[in-house]
Amino acid sequence: RTPLNAILCFSELLERELSAAPNSKMGDYAQLIHDAGEQLLQLVNNLLEFARLEAPSLINNPEPVHMRNFTAHLEKYWRPLIEKRALAFPIEIDPSVPSYLVIDKRCLRHILANLLSTELKFTSAGRIPLRPRCAARSRARLTLHGRASATGIGIAQQHDTPTLHAL
Repeated sequence: RTPLNAILCFSELLERELSAAPNSKMGDYAQLIHDAGEQLLQLVNNLLEFARLEAPSLINNPEPVHMRNFTAHLEKYWRPLIEKRALAFPIEIDPSVPSYLVIDKRCLRHILANLLSTELKFTSAGRIPLRPRCAARSRARLTLHGRASATGIGIAQQHDTPTLHAL
């Protein structure tokens, strides 16, 4: 990521310098380079994080997490972004979800961020509800399902992959 960050910094400096010139399209081109670089950096970050998620046994940092506090923090972060688009964002925690879970909080936060980001991108009206629920439970293990059922265009059936189900 270091070379990409350098490109971003230099393209921003270039944009500042070239934007000062009257009637110069070069500043616009520098802005396009910077925007494309930011998108590429996000893609690289997502790929690196996805690789980490695919190998949870290599990097796993479980810790006790209070689910109501976790979702309150999630709501605090995402609500302004969602409401800016005039969408509702109810979080409805099913009573079957325990108050505390021992989970990798960073991993869960990343999965939910990807889910909400995608829902936000493809939802122009309505709501993006988040509904965590307990799908299966034993003495040593809990299967938690999170569902966001936005009113957007959704994922076409042919693009619904097992990888998405794993997340």
